[in-house]
Amino acid sequence: MKSIYLENYQKHLLNFLIYLFPATFVMGNAAININIFLICIIGVLFYKKDIFKVEKNIYLISILLFFFFIIFSTLLDFFQYKENTNITRSILYLRYLILVLVLSCMIKKNDINIKFFIFSCLIFSILVSITVLSDEVFNKNIFGIDLPRYHNPGLFGEELIAGGYIQRFACLGIFSIPFFLRSNKKILFYFSLAFLLFSLSVIFSGNRSPLIIFAIFLLLGSILAKGVRLHFLSGLIIFCLVFLTVINFNKIYKEYWLSFYDNLSSSLIPGSKYFFLDEVNKDYSSIFKKMDQDNLTQGTGEGEKFNYSFWKKKNFKGMEVPLPLGSGHRAIWTTAVETWLDKPFTGHGIKSFRIKCREKAKIPGRVCESHTHNYYLELLNDGGLIGTLLIIVSVFFILLIKIKEIFNIKNKKVIGNLIFYSIFFSLLLEFFPFKSTGNFFSTYNSAYIFMLIGLIINLKTNYKIKN
Repeated sequence: MKSIYLENYQKHLLNFLIYLFPATFVMGNAAININIFLICIIGVLFYKKDIFKVEKNIYLISILLFFFFIIFSTLLDFFQYKENTNITRSILYLRYLILVLVLSCMIKKNDINIKFFIFSCLIFSILVSITVLSDEVFNKNIFGIDLPRYHNPGLFGEELIAGGYIQRFACLGIFSIPFFLRSNKKILFYFSLAFLLFSLSVIFSGNRSPLIIFAIFLLLGSILAKGVRLHFLSGLIIFCLVFLTVINFNKIYKEYWLSFYDNLSSSLIPGSKYFFLDEVNKDYSSIFKKMDQDNLTQGTGEGEKFNYSFWKKKNFKGMEVPLPLGSGHRAIWTTAVETWLDKPFTGHGIKSFRIKCREKAKIPGRVCESHTHNYYLELLNDGGLIGTLLIIVSVFFILLIKIKEIFNIKNKKVIGNLIFYSIFFSLLLEFFPFKSTGNFFSTYNSAYIFMLIGLIINLKTNYKIKN
């Protein structure tokens, strides 16, 4: 009897910690790490050898190899160049592997009630959305912090990540609305109300990539989410109306989005004037001869770049250098491609870009930052082509198998299908290639990514929820 009681207590505790995930992302990295640590410890103690039974799951094996390859890559770079000293970090990064194993085991044994997790995502995304709109309406942050020109951070204070948080957890939480309503009219009404709130808050957060991803989410739901397509179509219409209204009646946001469009069209499209790949490995040796080595760069460490002011002051004729453009992503991505090409197969080890980019900072059109602002470039730099393929191919095939299951759904109104959609869409959008992102290996991003991977590996359509 005592053993059964203890087992139930551990299961309930694990579920509670998973429900807390959205809250910990608001509280910060320390809360996220403590939560993951507790899930890993309790999960290992409870499931023991069961979580390590991966011999028949090729996706888990591939993900396991990815984690160990990151350690190998970091060690290899350390012994070769003595620069990347993140060996301890690469080992501690294994906590996300244990998180994946625990969550996938819980799904397999049907020991997790995802229904309440998704509802928790909805509650906290609504809470953050309200604080963002409060910033916009009252022109004052709830913590008394001065607001930047284009951003409303809400609960996140000085961190400008509210839009990304809302996009991530709203995409999960929105599917919980039908859990508590039976009337189709009420479900449609609350879906529309939620889409209106999330559209407004993501727009006014000032985070542009999350807004684009949220629009793609609405489009995908309108096409693939059987049973709630009409709801997503109404959401897409609401989003378009809200966005067009805001940019037409608010000069600040209109200016902000026009600059984004100009930067995107001129630096990301092949054949455009400033396409970032055209700059890769250009020869600037003639410029270096003209420049005083002591004035070659400005800034130090992260943020170090070519000394444009000195170049302008000297007014060298007949030698054009690529000037900084917009938000600076073009220079970052050009630099990231070049640092990856220095070691294309094995990479430089975890969180190595901030070290390796210093070698490129003296070249015009390059810059040194803490990360590459794109998951794929970050993975290529840190894990090389081998490490990148191990994780990306695994995720791709997981999504491919799951999308086949979506097309085979027959009963459109099963709640388990809504749970499946929430995890599937969120993981698919997280790996959308053409977006600006944070560091893949950061606590904030890794926790979210590997939480989704752990949940989806053994998740099926018509997932049965325990009472």
